Amino acid sequence: MKPTFYIFSCLSIFNFTAMANDDTSQAADDVCQCLQEPYQQAEHVISAFSKAQQSGDLSTVTQTQDQLMNVINTAELCMERLQVKYPEINKDQALQEKVMLLTEEQCPNPLNKYRQ
Repeated sequence: MKPTFYIFSCLSIFNFTAMANDDTSQAADDVCQCLQEPYQQAEHVISAFSKAQQSGDLSTVTQTQDQLMNVINTAELCMERLQVKYPEINKDQALQEKVMLLTEEQCPNPLNKYRQ
């Protein structure tokens, strides 16, 4: 599995992780805030990983993989807090989908460009 696909897959899961309450617009704003830093970090990690792969620098490849796990953990923690903040959305698939659509409009996943 390519690292960029793995990163995209993991961060996409965060988008699908439920939010809450019936205030879907606010929930989408909160998701965007939650994902802003992980998205930026993930782009940096992908760039560093690609350079390390091209140069054959295995220690940097390993470091970037560790950084990726930190990015994923940061996003997961934030999304878990949103599940608590918005328990109604967390329980309702239709509201989750609405939040997803709003989130994609407000802050598209920059890692989509790495999707294959």
